[in-house]
Amino acid sequence: YHEDKFLRWDIIKTKLDTIPLSKDEKNFDRGPLVIPSWIGVLSLLSPLAGLAAFVYSAWQVYNGIVNHPFAHETMEEKFLHMVVRGMPLVFIVMALRATIRQWAVMTGSCWLPHRHEVASLEDRRATWASLKAAELSTYTQDLEVASGFQFFAVWCFGQVCSRALRSVVMKEARQFAGNTSPARLQQQPAEQAVEGEMEGTMSRDARILLQLGILGLHSFVILGVIKTVVNMIIAMCSADSRMVATVEPVQQMFLHTFDPVFIFATFLS
Repeated sequence: YHEDKFLRWDIIKTKLDTIPLSKDEKNFDRGPLVIPSWIGVLSLLSPLAGLAAFVYSAWQVYNGIVNHPFAHETMEEKFLHMVVRGMPLVFIVMALRATIRQWAVMTGSCWLPHRHEVASLEDRRATWASLKAAELSTYTQDLEVASGFQFFAVWCFGQVCSRALRSVVMKEARQFAGNTSPARLQQQPAEQAVEGEMEGTMSRDARILLQLGILGLHSFVILGVIKTVVNMIIAMCSADSRMVATVEPVQQMFLHTFDPVFIFATFLS
């Protein structure tokens, strides 16, 4: 914030002038390193919004630990609840890390340790390309870690919901089975048999619907984790600027094939 005077373009341009930029990057009117004013404002506000959200989420986690009655819960159930509550904290931290990577490239800050190096223009351009590739790779990895933890939290939330629904179904079944009202006691054996069969059918249908819902959720989470892992591997490979031209076609082919399946799993869940 202080060094770049809140992303002032004249300050950033001065730093970028010392970098051996490509022809497109030297276009300070519409080039890829130009930060539009409205995007700059949003980018500056994002850490403040993230900090506020982090404090609020941390308070929610603390409040849940202090005020939530854990006595009747198993350690696994406590873990599931904490993961769901704590997911925003991880996502906010990784998103802010990714924002720092963006600023390092867009403001030329990652070049500062190399600004006084004496080397040929070709070597300096290679250094800039390597630095830029490393920052963009780390930026992608930060977001993928956040995405991967989000999928894990969704799975934990699904487990919490399935246990709650299963508990409700079992409770209703026990109440129905324990119904000893005079009207039921006066039923004929045939009527009681029919009613018992209906009870079993309702319980079985409820379990089937519950399993179908969880199956859709599991499909969404599994495909999401696969997508996250593949994107992280691709990002790690692209940290080497020489690999970018090789990795990009592979990534495009993977996304073109995988995205329709992932979208279908999203609707299914």
